[in-house]
Amino acid sequence: MGKYRVVLHFLAVAAMIWLSSSCTEVDLPSGDGDFKIQNGDVTLAGNLILPGTKGPYPVVVIVPGSGRVDYRSARILFNELPNHGIAVLSYDKRGVGQSTGTYEIVNAANSSEVFHELAGDVVAWVEFLSRHKDINPGQIGLVSISQGGWIAPLAATMNSKVSFIVNTVGPSVTIGKESHYSFLTQEKQALPDGTINGFSIATLNEFAANFKGFQGFDPRPSIEGLAIPGLWIFAEWDESIPTGLCVEILEEIKQTSNKNFTIRILSKANHQLNDITTGQSIEFVTDEGGVVNWIKGVLSTG
Repeated sequence: MGKYRVVLHFLAVAAMIWLSSSCTEVDLPSGDGDFKIQNGDVTLAGNLILPGTKGPYPVVVIVPGSGRVDYRSARILFNELPNHGIAVLSYDKRGVGQSTGTYEIVNAANSSEVFHELAGDVVAWVEFLSRHKDINPGQIGLVSISQGGWIAPLAATMNSKVSFIVNTVGPSVTIGKESHYSFLTQEKQALPDGTINGFSIATLNEFAANFKGFQGFDPRPSIEGLAIPGLWIFAEWDESIPTGLCVEILEEIKQTSNKNFTIRILSKANHQLNDITTGQSIEFVTDEGGVVNWIKGVLSTG
């Protein structure tokens, strides 16, 4: 009888292990569509688009810009990525759409607190994707837009599962300098001669560099803390951020810290990435030196 009890015990343990692993597998998210996750007491709503090819896939989380941005408007610039084998997760900012929590207007005084909170939301999505059955957990990147450029590097330093960053017209200066620059330009579009609100671009960048008021959040420590590849895309005639100063800071960090950063400046572009002289959108996602090819290059060497 002892021998039979041993056999029965072995079968029972094997059944428990199978059931445990089966339940764990069932609990893992899979497929595309709408998802909701928790970050503390906040429910975040997002949408995942998977490529039509066989997975698991690399994925990017779209880190949105300022304003009440939902998942659709967050990813409008990057709808092409799934056609090139890259999954896209975009989400409603907290307090917007189907996401709960409070939407906060950011200023220099509250910027550090709010950006850390928003970076935490990004990290929550990274953790979700790292458990998704159709996602390669070693190929999770962040693609930020404008204000998201402050948040994405911070989130990447908070979670080592982020493997690359693409920053689109996002600042590397303090929020104080960016706000001063925007105040001087009144966010008016540049004229064909490259002046904004009566100032040359060079003069505006100099004014921003010399701003001595309250600085608020400074992204430099986060950028310096990055140990992953980064693509930084700027607009030459940006009316919202001081491109020249931002590039100067990145070049200094790149040189002194030996960072794997690629910097691209779109000629005669405004903050909306339109050509000032023609009004047409400038292609930067699928062109030869664009986002798709850069990501594929990073993944092939990583």
